[in-house]
Amino acid sequence: SLTADYAGIFRDKVLTKAGAVSKTPFLDLAVILFRNEEFPEGTTSETLLQRFRTRFQQKDEDFNILFSYHGEAPDALFADVAVDVPSAYDEVILANLVPETITAPPSAGVQTPTPLNDTSDPVLVQVQQILSLGTSGIIFSGPPGTGKTWYAQKIAATIVDDPKEDIFRVQFHPSYGYEDFIEGYKPDDAAKSGFNVVQKKFLEACDRASLIDGYVVFVIDEINRGDPARIFGELLTFIEHQYRGEEFSLPFSGRKVFVPERLLLFATMNPYDRSVAQVDAAFIRRFDHIYLAPSSEVVEEMLEESEGFTPEQVAAIVAWFEDAQRLLPIGLGHAFFKDVTDLDKLNLIWKYRIHPTARAILELNPDRTDDFLSSYDALILRLEGAETAE
Repeated sequence: SLTADYAGIFRDKVLTKAGAVSKTPFLDLAVILFRNEEFPEGTTSETLLQRFRTRFQQKDEDFNILFSYHGEAPDALFADVAVDVPSAYDEVILANLVPETITAPPSAGVQTPTPLNDTSDPVLVQVQQILSLGTSGIIFSGPPGTGKTWYAQKIAATIVDDPKEDIFRVQFHPSYGYEDFIEGYKPDDAAKSGFNVVQKKFLEACDRASLIDGYVVFVIDEINRGDPARIFGELLTFIEHQYRGEEFSLPFSGRKVFVPERLLLFATMNPYDRSVAQVDAAFIRRFDHIYLAPSSEVVEEMLEESEGFTPEQVAAIVAWFEDAQRLLPIGLGHAFFKDVTDLDKLNLIWKYRIHPTARAILELNPDRTDDFLSSYDALILRLEGAETAE
C-alpha cells in the first residue's frame, strides 16, 4: 500500500533535480506499459490516458504531481501491426538496475603507502626545498579534493627508507587529546594505583626516529580539527626546529624525552573548514605551508586517460570545472574526478560527492547554490548533445 502523500514523496526524492521538478512524460510511459495491447480504430492519446487512469486509479492531484501530459497525433503512437520489442526494453531496464546484493571488495588490510613515481613532481620539489632549510613540520593545505592526504602519504613514502615502519599516522578531531597523542593512563591490575602510564603514537615515532639514520614521518590528517594546546601540551615548544634534540620531562610519567631532528611532521588542513574553531596562530606559524590548488590540467589528464569521453566532452567538463572555481568560494578539487570514467560515473560523483560538498560550502548563499546547480545541469545537456552528435 502507498502512503497518502506518496506522490509528493516521489516528486521530492526522484523527480527533483537542482531545485527543478521534471515530471514523468505520461505518453512515453503509456507506450511502454501498453505496447502489447490492441486498440480500436480512432484511438487517440486520450484513449491511452483513459486506460491508464482506469487501470491505475489515483487522485487527479496526485496524477498532476507525477505526470506531464501533452496530446500527440495517433500515427506517432500506434502501429498497424504488433511490434515485438519486449526484449529490447528488458535489455535497457536490466542494464540500468542496481544489483540487489553488492559484493564488497576483499579487505586488503592496512595499506603501506607507495612512493611517488615522478621525482620531479612540483610538490615533492617544494618539500625537498623546505627540508634543505630545516623545518618543524609541513602543512599541506587547500580546498577539498586537491590531494592533500594523498601527497602527504606519497611524499612520506618517497623520503623514508621503510614506508611500513617509518610512517606513523593519526587523525585529529575535537575530542582528541594529549592522552591520545603523547601518553596517558590505562587500567593495570598489577599497578598499585590500578593504572599505568603508557606512551602513545607520537612517542613511538620519537623512539623510532632516535634509532635510525633516515627520516621518520608523522602524518596528521585534519590537523585543524583538533585543539593544538590540548593535544601537544609542552611539545608545542619542542617540535620547533631549534629545540629538536633538547630533553624535557613528561608530566604523567616523568620520563625524559626529546623530539629527534629526523622526525618530520606532515599535516593536512582544509583552511576553509568552519565546523571547528580557528587553529591557534602560534601553532600555525611553527609549520611551513604548501598550498595545493585545484588543477584543470589534472582533470583533463584524468578524463583523457579514462577514454570514456570525446575531446569535445573533455573540453566541456574542464571548462565547467574552471567555472566552478568562481562559483565556489573555496574552489573545487580535481581529485573528485579521479573515478570519472564515463557520463554515468560523472553523474554519480556529482550526486554523492560534489553536490553535497557544494551545498555545505554554499549553505548561506542560496543564489550562488542555484547558479552552481544550474551550471551542472547545463553541462550535462552539452555532454549529452555531444554524445548524440558522436
